[in-house]
Amino acid sequence: MQLYRLDPIPPAWPTVDELRAAQARAALRETTRPSVSVLRDVLDGLRRLR
Repeated sequence: MQLYRLDPIPPAWPTVDELRAAQARAALRETTRPSVSVLRDVLDGLRRLR
């Protein structure tokens, strides 16, 4: 069984520039503690999702 959506799916996340996206992907792979600026960016992004 296959289901098809006929209406376009809106993006689930706010769009960001490629540099910020690369920084976010790199931060997810880090094993060290994130800097305060990274934590603030994450918190700001989460607040915008509300």
